[in-house]
Amino acid sequence: MKQKNYKKIFFLAFLLFGVLLQLITISINTALNHLNTQEQIKESFKSEKLDKTRLLKSIYFQSKNSIQSIIDNDMFKNFVLKNKNKTSVQSLFAFALNENSSYMQLRFIGTDGKEILRLDKENDKIVIPKILQDKSKRYYFQEILKQDDDYFWNSPIDLNVENGTIQIPYNPTFRVAKKVVYNEKTKGFIIINIKLENILKALVNSANFDICLVDEDGAVIYAQDQEKSWSNQLKKPYNFFKLHNIDKTKILKTDLAKQGIFIEDLSQNLQLTTKNYLIFKNKDIAFLNIKKNNYYVSLYAIIIVFLCSVLLAFVMAKIPTSLYKRLQTEFFKNKKFSAIIDQYVMTISANKDTNITHVSSAFLKKTTYKQDEILGKKHHELITNPDAYNKYTLKNGEMLLKNKDGDYLWIEQSVTTTMSSDEKRYTSILFDITDRKKLKEKLLIDDLTEISNRKYLDQTLQKQISLSKRYSVPFCIFLLEIENLQQINKDYGEIASDKILKQLSEVLKQNIRLSDTIGRFDTQRFLIMMLYADTQNTMVIVNILKRKIKECQFYEKIDVKVKFGISSFAEDDDAQSLIQRAKDTLLDTLQK
Repeated sequence: MKQKNYKKIFFLAFLLFGVLLQLITISINTALNHLNTQEQIKESFKSEKLDKTRLLKSIYFQSKNSIQSIIDNDMFKNFVLKNKNKTSVQSLFAFALNENSSYMQLRFIGTDGKEILRLDKENDKIVIPKILQDKSKRYYFQEILKQDDDYFWNSPIDLNVENGTIQIPYNPTFRVAKKVVYNEKTKGFIIINIKLENILKALVNSANFDICLVDEDGAVIYAQDQEKSWSNQLKKPYNFFKLHNIDKTKILKTDLAKQGIFIEDLSQNLQLTTKNYLIFKNKDIAFLNIKKNNYYVSLYAIIIVFLCSVLLAFVMAKIPTSLYKRLQTEFFKNKKFSAIIDQYVMTISANKDTNITHVSSAFLKKTTYKQDEILGKKHHELITNPDAYNKYTLKNGEMLLKNKDGDYLWIEQSVTTTMSSDEKRYTSILFDITDRKKLKEKLLIDDLTEISNRKYLDQTLQKQISLSKRYSVPFCIFLLEIENLQQINKDYGEIASDKILKQLSEVLKQNIRLSDTIGRFDTQRFLIMMLYADTQNTMVIVNILKRKIKECQFYEKIDVKVKFGISSFAEDDDAQSLIQRAKDTLLDTLQK
C-alpha cells in the first residue's frame, strides 16, 4: 500500500478515534450535566425558599410584637378595665398601625364579638370608622377565644370580607390575633389585618420556578397566573394536588423532585395555625436551555476535534459546562428578591468567628455606617446585650444597636444558624423597637420628682434579687422617710410639700453612685438600691446624705426631718422581707 494511502488510513483512523472518543466524552458530560442540573435546581429551591419564608417571618413576627406591646401598655389596660383613656388608646393604635406599611386594620373586639375599638389605614391615612361591626358570626371569633392565653392565632390567607361580602377590588388579607386577659379574665382580643398584595406578588415572583401558595387540600390561594388565585373563595376549579395526582396525606413524604416539584410547609416553618404549602414547580424553559446548551457543546466539541486534536477537543468540551455553572451561580447571587430584602429589612451576616461578612442596605441606612466600616468587625462591637451578666449577642431577644454617631437603638433580634460549605454562618434579622421602649420607659417615671416610680422599683428589685441569688452579688437597700411631710403639707400647703419632694430627690440623685437605683417608694418615702454594697458601704452613703440634707436650703427654709432604714440582702430574702426589714430599722434620729 502506498504511503499516501497509509497516511490517509491513519488520518481517517485518527479522526474516527477522535470522534468516537469525543462522542463518549460528550455522552459522559451530558449525563453529568443532567445530574448537576438536578442539584442546581435543588440548591435554587433551597435559596429561594429561605428568602420567601424570611419575608413572611418578618411581617408575622413584627405583627406579634405590635399586639404584645399594646396588651402590655398600662393605658390600654385602664381602657379595658375602667373604660378610660380612649383617645390615648386610639393614638396608641394609630402608632402601631404606622409601624408597618402593610398593616391596614387594628381592632379590639369584645367577648360578645362586637368591635370596641377599630382603626383603619386607607391610602396611608388613619381612619376611625363611625360604625363598628359585629364580628360574632365570623369564623375567627370563636377560634381565637378557644386558644390559650399566650397563643398568637393567625388566620388563613384569604380575601378580606366586610359586612359579609368579599371586598372589591380584591384585598388579600392575613390576620394575627391574641386574647386580652387581665386578672385571669378574658376581655376580648386584639387583631391586626395585614394587606398581603405586594408580599404575595414578591412571594410567587421567580425566574426559575412557577410558584403558588395552596391550602392543605391543594386549592390555589395565590399564583403568578391570577386566574388561578383564590380558587376556594371564588369557586374556581384550580387544585394543584388534583392536577398533578398528589396524595395530600403523603405530600411531605413523597419525593416530587423528579417531576420538578418542591414543597415547603409554611405552617411548620412559621408556626402558623392553618396548613399552607408553598409550591415550587421548575419552569420547562430551564430544561430547554440546558438541552440547547448541551447541543452547542457537542457541536463545538466535534468541530474542535476536526480542527485541532482529540485532547484539545476533550478539554474544550468542559469549558462550556464550567462557564454555565459559573453563570448559574452568579445568577442565584443576584436574584431580584434578595434586593427587596436588602432594601427594607435590617440584616447582619456573620461567619463562625462572629466576624461580620454582610449587612443589608436597610441596616446601613439606619445606622449611617458605610459598608467598609462594618465588614470584618465582630458582631458584639455593634450589638450589645443589655444583660450585665450575659454579654453573648448572637441570640434572640432585645439588644442595643450602636449607630455611627455613638447613639444606641433598641432592637428585637432574631438569629438563624445555617451551614454553607460545611461552615457555620449566622444571620440576624433586626427590628427597631426604640419608640416602643421609650414609651414603656415613660410609664415608669414618677411625674412629680422625675425619678423612677414604684412600679419600676418593684420590677428592678425583683430582677436584682434573682441575679443576686444566681451570681451571689451583694446589695443593700435603704428607705428615706420624710417624717414631717404631712405637717408641712398642712402648714404650708401642697405646693410647698411638692417642692420639698423635688429638692430632696435632686439631693439624692446628686449624691449616689451611677450604679445605684433611686425611686419614689410612696408618698413620703424614697427607696435606694445599692449594687455591690454591704451595710458598711451603705452607711457611708447614708451619712453623706444626712450631711447634704442638713446643708440643703429647703423651700421657705422649712425644717425637714428625715430618717433612714437599711436592709442588706440575705440568701433567703424576697422583695417583701427585704423591704419590711428596712421599714423595721428606720432610724429614729431626726435630721434637717
